Amino acid sequence: MTAHAGDSVDVCRRRAARLLAAKAPPLPVDTAAIERFILRSGRPVPPVLVAGAELGELCLAFDELGATATGVDRVAEAVQRACQVYPAGVFVCAAVPGLPADGGAFEGVWCGRLLSHVSDPAPVLADLHRVLRAGGLLQLETLPGVGIAADPTSDGVLDRHRHLASRLEAAAATLDLNLYDSTALPDGWVRMLFRREY
Repeated sequence: MTAHAGDSVDVCRRRAARLLAAKAPPLPVDTAAIERFILRSGRPVPPVLVAGAELGELCLAFDELGATATGVDRVAEAVQRACQVYPAGVFVCAAVPGLPADGGAFEGVWCGRLLSHVSDPAPVLADLHRVLRAGGLLQLETLPGVGIAADPTSDGVLDRHRHLASRLEAAAATLDLNLYDSTALPDGWVRMLFRREY
């Protein structure tokens, strides 16, 4: 399969710009999963880092459910769209790895399908581990398998890097992130929840 190098960022930029220009209503998010995540954190008002798609919608849901969310995306248009959806939200334009946050700044990290945009998840996991407090939770989703899956969208083709859940679990374990829960999603993705031990 031919890779569309660089296209995924451009597709994300076009999607965010289209939603921004249309002043589209907020997209739906899985509030039940967010509520479970907050409850599992065991903290009354956990600070949570949210990275990736539907940034404004996710941060709004986290804040409404009792967390304190900070959203991050490397695409400026996605951050602008997040501000449009949730004007009172806290958003930063930055890449992972390279988060502008202190070590241990967050009780939770919700990064959705972020790893599908990188061929090597190790540096991303290391940076997410760095900003996560001991005992904190990391939630991510992966498209199981190997190689790249082309995901055609109305804004272009997204290259989705596939990662075996077992390899992600092994890579996370080297960072003292232990698998806490794993759920197969209806669309073929797997949601994985890790807890940082130390």
